[in-house]
Amino acid sequence: MRTLFCCLLLMFIASGNAFSEIKKVKDEGVVYNLDLEKGTASVGQNYELSFLSGEKQYTGTLSGNVVIASSVKHRGKYYTVTSIDPDAFYGCGYLVSVTIPETVKELDSHNFYYKLWELREINVAPGNEFFQSVDGVLFSKDMTRIIRYPQKRPGTTYTIPSSVVYVEESAFSFCSNLMEIILPESVRYIGDYSFEFCHFKNITLPSGLLEIGKNAFSGCQNLTSITIPEKATTIGTSVFSYCNKLESIVCRNMDLVFTSDMIYSCEMLKDNIIYDVPANQVIEIAEKRGPDYQYKLAMNYMEGKVVQKDIKLAMEWLNKAASAGHVMAQMTLGDIYMNGKGVEKNFTEGIKWYSLAADNGNVKAMSFLGDCYYNALGVKQDLKRALGYYRSAAEQGDGNAVKMMGYFYYNGKEVAKDYAEAEKWYLKSARDGDPESAFFVALILYEGKGIERDAKTA
Repeated sequence: MRTLFCCLLLMFIASGNAFSEIKKVKDEGVVYNLDLEKGTASVGQNYELSFLSGEKQYTGTLSGNVVIASSVKHRGKYYTVTSIDPDAFYGCGYLVSVTIPETVKELDSHNFYYKLWELREINVAPGNEFFQSVDGVLFSKDMTRIIRYPQKRPGTTYTIPSSVVYVEESAFSFCSNLMEIILPESVRYIGDYSFEFCHFKNITLPSGLLEIGKNAFSGCQNLTSITIPEKATTIGTSVFSYCNKLESIVCRNMDLVFTSDMIYSCEMLKDNIIYDVPANQVIEIAEKRGPDYQYKLAMNYMEGKVVQKDIKLAMEWLNKAASAGHVMAQMTLGDIYMNGKGVEKNFTEGIKWYSLAADNGNVKAMSFLGDCYYNALGVKQDLKRALGYYRSAAEQGDGNAVKMMGYFYYNGKEVAKDYAEAEKWYLKSARDGDPESAFFVALILYEGKGIERDAKTA
């Protein structure tokens, strides 16, 4: 067996695939990794790594103006610098400029985005065959890719050159100085995280854009509106997450469906996604493609968007979508009948649709049905059913249901009185800011009902 292993090892080495020995050296303060086998070098990790509460912390060791060497000498031999490791400059918050030699063939946007708060320019030697710099901004040599805009580059407006087709991953992330970025019509692809945490209010996407990567605009807290062009066929997850001021999305491609993860924590948006396409196209698509599109068409009829406002037609399309199991259509019908929006109030019909939505897992419907059966709203009072709905909704975090669970246990409604259980639910509600729940927590603690008395916390 040992002989066989040795033979295999010799064959592996002879094939030229043996592992190269890496030597770490410093030259003019910059760390390089030398590949002793290949005779090449890369810019290595110029930071100190530590841990705080289990999280990695990177403290950069470079500052000011750094010039990367084209070759590094070690024991009388020169090693050509051909690449930059992705995390080479992590945490170098006081790095002002980086100059890349003509020998570098491999790098990406990750080299220049992590906590490089003071980086003003990225320069490239004129003879480099793979990359170039224009006014301190890093591009591919053919100018079809913008790789990285330095985070602290002066100026509040930037126009991307008309040759650019790809906005690379993280190309503009954390560039908070920029109040306006102008994209040319040539751009077809916007990469992951490309504009995250930028501060512009609006951005015009080119009509020929095909793809927007995940988190491309996440954390753009000043962004108020955006229009998705017709040719865009792919949009990544969390693309607009944490855009707190985003009020509207105009989409010109009916095939795109915006899921909740794409617009997570966009409180101002309130489902204000407008499909700006010809009316006949909307109707044709709704007929062919099922409940998602039928619901959208119904809401267009309800609000007079794309098509003329028509409550009767809106109800027809809502019924089609809801009967096919579309939860939001079921919820909308429940709202319409319970509140008499454009139709006569009909509690029985409203309860029917809310019940279907609850059966399909909608938490708001569960909580509302709990209120209906508790308050005898459109149904006979049924505390047992109310408790069941409240419990299902509370276990999924609904604030109203959480508070009502506290009430049921405190007063012994359909359950044995249990002040400890009541305190648990009321405390959750109190922590979400409900003052009445906070009062009951205080009362239980002060009187020591079912739990150890704690006047100070009360």
